[in-house]
Amino acid sequence: MKRLLIIPLICLQACTNDTPSDHADDSQHVDMPSNKILIPPAVQSNLGITFATVERRNVTDSLRVPGKFEYLPSA
Repeated sequence: MKRLLIIPLICLQACTNDTPSDHADDSQHVDMPSNKILIPPAVQSNLGITFATVERRNVTDSLRVPGKFEYLPSA
């Protein structure tokens, strides 16, 4: 019975409305590297990669094939 009271009390203790304080060492923070891979236009053209504006619609068909993509810096 005590466990049933202790667990919610611990959870409630962790909840506060305090706003986090600003760090004094903000100038030392470094941006994380991006997860983007830049593909040159010539490679896009050779592979037939095209881009389109995002739009909401129903998926009409799907195709699943086994395999993996490997990024080659010399591509």
